[in-house]
Amino acid sequence: MTKTSVATTKPYIKTRESSNRGLSSSYSVQKHPSILRSSQQVITQQPTTGVNGGERGIDKIAIFVELDPDSIVIYDFLARLKIEGTSGLVSIGNYPEVHVRWISGAARTDEQVKFRLEFNPSGFMRSKGYELCPFSEIQGVCKLVMELVVSKGDPGARFAFQEVDTKSGEIHEWPNNWASHVICTRADLTQDFVISEPRYRLAQLKFRRPKYTRATVNYINSRKINTVTHKASPKHWLMKIYDKSEERKANPIEGTEPLTTNHTRFEVGLKYIDMKTSGILKLDQMSEARLNGLVEKHWENSTYGEPLFSEEHFLATLIDQGLTFEEASALFYVLYARENGLNLPKMPDRYLRELRKSAKSFGIKLSEGLNQSNFKYGYLDVGTGTFVVTAPLLAP
Repeated sequence: MTKTSVATTKPYIKTRESSNRGLSSSYSVQKHPSILRSSQQVITQQPTTGVNGGERGIDKIAIFVELDPDSIVIYDFLARLKIEGTSGLVSIGNYPEVHVRWISGAARTDEQVKFRLEFNPSGFMRSKGYELCPFSEIQGVCKLVMELVVSKGDPGARFAFQEVDTKSGEIHEWPNNWASHVICTRADLTQDFVISEPRYRLAQLKFRRPKYTRATVNYINSRKINTVTHKASPKHWLMKIYDKSEERKANPIEGTEPLTTNHTRFEVGLKYIDMKTSGILKLDQMSEARLNGLVEKHWENSTYGEPLFSEEHFLATLIDQGLTFEEASALFYVLYARENGLNLPKMPDRYLRELRKSAKSFGIKLSEGLNQSNFKYGYLDVGTGTFVVTAPLLAP
């Protein structure tokens, strides 16, 4: 894997495709017109998506829960979970693994027994037909994970928010406000896009830089950009958009169907300070409406939803308006050279004047490189999880 970073409005990327397009020696152009709601219930609703679009939900979460110290012997508890030391991965039946860490130290009283549980909620929902864990189901999934971990560690253990009947010794049911006792320090909010538009390529987003960030970073696998992200602050959110279909091919999940080509995922990873600032530090504060608002706010700041330029669309449009392939390629190459800082071969002034005149007749600004607004063909719509086409695909 290689990665390249840039820090200007029109960034420079070290790895680029080469082009063998050149200017025709007889160039001339005529003018043309321009798992569960709770651990005891079965989910019956189907995944919520836009029209033929992708799902929205939480793909990873980290929570802190406190156990009643009188109900467990901590080292026996960890031993039953098969954890060496104070942290490790816990496997429970056919469920996805959960990373468990026991929190102790001078910052907390000796009586506290607090655990950090980190897991992928979506993994608990795929058997129900979901690709992502919906926001509406996150409390139910967290409850299931908490019960699974505690039951394996010690069936007699109880959480600090549970009370015991003084006469019978039985543990009371979870109170209605149990989620207010669960602290959330990380959440990856995600929006999937199911895209059928053949002109779309993730590489078309390679220059997008989220607002308030310093640089764009592109990750390249097999000579193709598969992730666009930015230089992140260690304490704050990380935003990225990537080709989920290619990732799934490389890391298939048993029992799931392959994702369609160009299945794209937008993800914003919120950290502790982001959770606190956004008022969702407790599990009961993570309402569907609030999480939806955060996804849409970060999407707007990402610039990933701005109109996209397609080389195929650019060439097809010029050819449809009467240019030959060689003539259209010449205009494309000049714009490509402008955008990438390439030196054009020495050309007669008359030739350059004709080129500028031809570009102007099509509404092309040579100074803008390939960022030609009148040749944009569509955009990613976070509201529906689809790609909205604004310029139809021209017939060959």
